[in-house]
Amino acid sequence: MATVKDLIGVKTDASRYAIKANETVYRAIRLMADAHIGAVLVVEKGTVIGIFTERDYTMRVEVEGLSAKDTLLREVMTDKMYTVTPETSIKQCMELMIHRHVRHL
Repeated sequence: MATVKDLIGVKTDASRYAIKANETVYRAIRLMADAHIGAVLVVEKGTVIGIFTERDYTMRVEVEGLSAKDTLLREVMTDKMYTVTPETSIKQCMELMIHRHVRHL
C-alpha cells in the first residue's frame, strides 16, 4: 500500500516551505508563488503552529480588505491542522481529508 513517503519522496525538505509567524502575508505568498505551491507551514521558535494556504489568503486577507504587506501570518493562518506521518497510507490520508473536509495535511 502506497504511503506519504512514497508520494513525496525521502528527499523533500519541508523546512523549505516554512515561514515564521511574524512574517507578512506578502512574504508567504511570494514564497508560494516562487515554489509553485499552495500552502506553507507557519513556525514559531522552530515549532509548526499553523498553515497558510491560498484559500486563507483569499478568505482572510483579500475578502476582508487587509493588506498583504501589513498583515502578519499569525493573524490569518489556520491553526487547527491535521497531520500524518511518512508511514501513513495514501488511503488513510484521503479518508482523513474527506472526513475532516480539509485540502492539506
